[in-house]
Amino acid sequence: MTSIAESSERFINENNLCATRFKWQDSASAFSVSKSDVDRVCKYILNQPKHHRKFSFAEEYESFIKFYEKTWVSLSPEQISERQEKIEGLRKICQEEKLEIFEK
Repeated sequence: MTSIAESSERFINENNLCATRFKWQDSASAFSVSKSDVDRVCKYILNQPKHHRKFSFAEEYESFIKFYEKTWVSLSPEQISERQEKIEGLRKICQEEKLEIFEK
């Protein structure tokens, strides 16, 4: 577990921010957002219930992966390998959760 995960888990539990004890899952992803995009990202997150009436999680996930695969052209072989490992990790999690996003 990273120091960020440990400290955020401790903060959440010490401040009783969840009804039950909070614990991070074994794997996770994080994405940075520029300050100028914070409002747009917040609106996007708040719009998820409405958005997913139009697009399933699987459809959006596949779109996300395809979009970011286009950025691989400028990456080193090590960076590409790292991204491929992360995608495989996500694929494994989705399969374990029985999210059929790679079954097409």
